[in-house]
Amino acid sequence: MDHLEELSKVERVQAVEVNAGRRLIKSYFRKTQQLCKRGFLSEDDLREHLTMPQRLETLFEIIEPFEAARKADYDREMFDFYDALHGGELARPLR
Repeated sequence: MDHLEELSKVERVQAVEVNAGRRLIKSYFRKTQQLCKRGFLSEDDLREHLTMPQRLETLFEIIEPFEAARKADYDREMFDFYDALHGGELARPLR
């Protein structure tokens, strides 16, 4: 959230709200990934129920580009995990 001081008050409020939404969605995916990696969820359950392809569209089309815009060397581990979970067959604009 660099350069907030350069924005108008309305733009700052919007930037803060968008960032909060991005963090909430990313947190959901990060937590489900961790539950799977720690053995609390099976990959089949994760794939078939919690991260069906239509749910991953948000991750790949919105959240990953936000992460890349914030930091060119962003941590791709979580994104790669979900990509691999579906065999790399989903649309991933930053692939």
